[in-house]
Amino acid sequence: MTRTELSSGTAPSSDAAPSSRAARAAVAGLLLVLTVAGCSAPQASGTGTTAPSATGPREITADSTCSDDEDVVISAKSTSAVLTGQCGTVTLSGAEVRANIDSAKKLVVTGPGSAVIGKTWDAVETTGAKASLNADEISTLTVSGADTTVTLSRKAGKVTLAADGGSLNAHEVQSLAVTGDRNTVVLSGALSGLTVSGDSNTFNWSSGVKLPGSDTGKDNTYTR
Repeated sequence: MTRTELSSGTAPSSDAAPSSRAARAAVAGLLLVLTVAGCSAPQASGTGTTAPSATGPREITADSTCSDDEDVVISAKSTSAVLTGQCGTVTLSGAEVRANIDSAKKLVVTGPGSAVIGKTWDAVETTGAKASLNADEISTLTVSGADTTVTLSRKAGKVTLAADGGSLNAHEVQSLAVTGDRNTVVLSGALSGLTVSGDSNTFNWSSGVKLPGSDTGKDNTYTR
């Protein structure tokens, strides 16, 4: 059999050419896959928010709009943001957050020193100390953070003040339970139900019940 020698300047045989073309095609296919994958990776929206997480709420770092019932979180300290739209659960875990939340099904404040204003929140839970909440209406409010201030232009449904040193100013409250100490409650309208087990709390309201249904604390003051 005659063996053919190939020098560096000799063209590849017809048997080698198909293998070379197949290799080039495989490399081109791989590059195409990598390019498509790179284009589909999550990108920043350009509005100060990150892409939604597959397992959790969207992180908010600046003004944004919630899609219907969308859950969002603000975790960075001293973030200021205006949230419009119908939000789902809004969690403020960062310290000293300043937020304007138009509407939310639930507001959770765990970071200390946050100030939040808005219109209507269905449910609110606070554990961060020294929070300030200002809204029109809250259906259910549970305050577990000390020195929290709540101001409502209209009314609240069920309210529990479980922390110390807080204040509640509103027009009307349907049901109020106070288990913390040294809280101040001032209502310009009616208080429909009241139970107290904390100490040294002060209450002032205009109409509704005349006295609490129960008071197992001490040194509480009632003015109606």
